[in-house]
Amino acid sequence: MSFARLVVGVLSLIPSEKAFGQERLMHFNDAHEALSAARGSPPVEAQAICENLPSLPILSENDVLALYSELKDPKICADLEPVSSALGQCGDPKYHPLIAAWLVKEKTLFPDRGTTGAYNARTSRKLAIREKRLLALLAAAGNGKNRQALPILRAMLKKGGVYARETAVAIGRIGDPADLERFMDSNRRGRGTKIDISGFGVMAIDRIMKDVENPAINSQENEPNIEYLATALGHETLSRYQSLLHHKNSFVAKTAAEAIARVVEPGDAPLVLTMLKDGEPAVRRGAISALERLWDEKYAPVILSALKSDPDETVRSKAAQCLGTKRFCAADPALRSAMKDPSGQVRDAAKSSLDALYDRGSENIARRPHADWSQSKVDQLLREAEGKKKEWQRLAALAALAHDGYPEEVVPLLIGMAAGGTDAVSRAGAVHLLFQIGGEKAKAELTKGLASPEAWLRKDAAAALAGWIGECGGQADPDKIRLP
Repeated sequence: MSFARLVVGVLSLIPSEKAFGQERLMHFNDAHEALSAARGSPPVEAQAICENLPSLPILSENDVLALYSELKDPKICADLEPVSSALGQCGDPKYHPLIAAWLVKEKTLFPDRGTTGAYNARTSRKLAIREKRLLALLAAAGNGKNRQALPILRAMLKKGGVYARETAVAIGRIGDPADLERFMDSNRRGRGTKIDISGFGVMAIDRIMKDVENPAINSQENEPNIEYLATALGHETLSRYQSLLHHKNSFVAKTAAEAIARVVEPGDAPLVLTMLKDGEPAVRRGAISALERLWDEKYAPVILSALKSDPDETVRSKAAQCLGTKRFCAADPALRSAMKDPSGQVRDAAKSSLDALYDRGSENIARRPHADWSQSKVDQLLREAEGKKKEWQRLAALAALAHDGYPEEVVPLLIGMAAGGTDAVSRAGAVHLLFQIGGEKAKAELTKGLASPEAWLRKDAAAALAGWIGECGGQADPDKIRLP
């Protein structure tokens, strides 16, 4: 049985409360009605309803008020992410005054607190709730093109703070050309922190290209803003990037090909497959990067074909890298053949990918050599880690042990923290560390998390397993994968 089928099977065994929540949602007309029902439901059922809030329509002011109230004083949803996401989708102009008024209240909460402030935001539940609320309002203002919020957002950006980038992106989403000109001018002049213009999307691309094609403006003047050519937000940028694939400026063409890989969605597969036939190597490399993002095994044959016969070594190297990154075990013979490629770059990529196919667990942790400690020393360190008073201290100690070469030993303690800890940040950290450690033992423990009554643990476990770094059957033969 494949691992994918195993995950599907386990997901089907998740307690019926989640299914119950989804069934209930079929009878909900809006977010306010759903939250009202969740208020009187058992905790597991309530969270199942909360998880589906982003899929419900916002039909009246009551819906907006209910979502904001829950973000202001959480009493129903243990995980506020879906609440924040639902409010962030509130783009109807009739709610613009509300969003703008709430932003006025929230804008004073986050002056520039630096690293310490960012750390506190992760560890203090009260501050984390406030941040969820602010981010939801910024998303709502940007997605709804809320021009009433523009003066407030501009004042927030001028003041700076932890969320200056998110504020700039929200302003960009609203899309006032005067703001774009002002931001680009500020970046060119080097006035303070660079302002992110990626939120302007297509408008940013067109404006940057206007400068690129203006012979009166030299490349040094363009440098502060041209980096945003690669990061413009929105799927609508795809057609604009496509038009730049064969631009006379090779940097622009290469950037466009790489950017397409960032913004593609499953429905764009025909375009990507057409790019694989392009005469320019940079476009074909971008196509392979895009297929890596859209990954499905049905795309493996065209990537294998690129590895075998593309005339450009950088494309063949990218194909080899993609097959290793996606742990496509059937690529073993092709990768072994690529070990004889005349290009050293391709041979290096093929060797790394073959190593990846048979490497159990994370390249960050599991491949590290064991520290030269006795078992009694390791047991002592495990006891000391377990005896730490605060969960974040225990997590830090266990992470250090894993990095020192004892990942398997810390797995039981990590799963105990993930399942029974009291600090949400540390519990999420334990789940992530299990994902990094890899191996069958960690996989088995995370699979148990799929059946947890706690929604956040089910979600984090499913996310970790979906991106699991697995291994192919058997072992790599060192003699066969040694570089010629």
